[in-house]
Amino acid sequence: MKHKTLFVIRGLPGAGKSSLAKVIAPEHNYEADDYFTDENGSYEFVFDKLNEAHKQCLDSVEHDMQQDILHIAVANTFTCKREIVNYYELAEEYNYSIFIIHCQNDFGSIHNVPDETVKRMKQRWQENIRQEK
Repeated sequence: MKHKTLFVIRGLPGAGKSSLAKVIAPEHNYEADDYFTDENGSYEFVFDKLNEAHKQCLDSVEHDMQQDILHIAVANTFTCKREIVNYYELAEEYNYSIFIIHCQNDFGSIHNVPDETVKRMKQRWQENIRQEK
């Protein structure tokens, strides 16, 4: 039996999360930013749609888990524990191991995230987001 793994890739904007997710799981990588990207690759962020974007991301991961995809990657900032709880619950329900990767690079945000927003993310950053059993 092969081992099913959910790779949770976290980091601030511009850290390389998306690029790494595509290497780890080329056909099964997801992020909330997918919601804001059209079929031509144009990106337009709408703050009021952020919850919908995260729900779509979570639903995509769950769909893959229902199909027993061996390696799934999800790349979001995951600045604090509350942002990852739903993924822990899915992993438990579908018998996936979670592998957390913290990207700490600074390649510059491809989505032009304002400096003030990145500063707020840094302020709420929690190092330990592991699920306690």
